[in-house]
Amino acid sequence: MTKPTDPLEAVSTAARGIQQAIADWDAVNDSYCDEDGQVVDTDGWESGIVARDLTAWHHFQAVLEHGIPFLLLTKDLLRQNTPHVNHAHRTLVQTFSSAYRTLQRMIDSPHEGDHPLREYVAAEIWHETASWAELVPVVLEAHPRAAANAPKPALARSPRLDGPQLVRAAADRMPDIAHEAVLSAAVQPDHLLDQDLRQRTVDYLIDRGMAWVRPLPDGYPVTRDHRFAAAIHLTEAGRQYAQDQGAPAPDVARSS
Repeated sequence: MTKPTDPLEAVSTAARGIQQAIADWDAVNDSYCDEDGQVVDTDGWESGIVARDLTAWHHFQAVLEHGIPFLLLTKDLLRQNTPHVNHAHRTLVQTFSSAYRTLQRMIDSPHEGDHPLREYVAAEIWHETASWAELVPVVLEAHPRAAANAPKPALARSPRLDGPQLVRAAADRMPDIAHEAVLSAAVQPDHLLDQDLRQRTVDYLIDRGMAWVRPLPDGYPVTRDHRFAAAIHLTEAGRQYAQDQGAPAPDVARSS
C-alpha cells in the first residue's frame, strides 16, 4: 500500500492506525486481569502492552515525518476561538516537541548490552502517541479541507468488540473503583482525578485512554505517580463515558 504524502491524510491515517492498536489491546486486556482489574497474567499482559506500543510506534513514525506540516496547515484554527480545538492543537504541538526531546535524549544516552531499543522508544513516547490518536480527529473535524474531502476520523472498531465504540465497550467492563473514579472526576473542576486514588487505578484509566497526564510547568517531569495526581485529568473519552452514565460532565477549556 502506498503511503499517503499529504500531511493531513498521512497524520489522519497514522492516528487511525494507533487507535486500532489501542482497540485491539483493549479487546483482550481484561483476559489478563481478575474482576477487580488486577493483572493476574503478568507475562501475557506485559507482552500485550509491548505489542500494542510497537504497533502504535510504527504508525507514529508517520506523525514524526508529517507532523510539522500538519501543524502548520492547521494553525489557522487557533484564530477561530474554539477552546477545545485550540487546546487540542496546542497539545499536539507540545507532545510533538516532547516526543522529539525524548527521542533525542534516548539517542544521546549510552545503552549497555543488547537492549530491544524499539520497545523502549515505543514505551517512552506512549503518552505522546496516545495524545495524537485522541486529538488529531478533533483538529481535523474543525479543518475545512479535511472535513470536506475526507471521512471523519473515528476510533477504529476491533472485530473482537461487541459494542459500537472502542472506549465505551472497554469502559463498560471497568472495575467499580475505576468507574466511580471517572464519574467523580467528571464533576470536578478541570475533570481532575482524586489524589487519593490508588496508583493501579490511575494506570488503569490512563492505559484505557480515559485519563492522561497533563504536562506540568517546565522543570517538572511528566509522571503517573499518584502523588502528582492533580496533573492527571479525564480525556474526552473519559468525559464522554461519564456523560453516557448520566453524570454531568461539562466540557472545560484547559490552558496549555
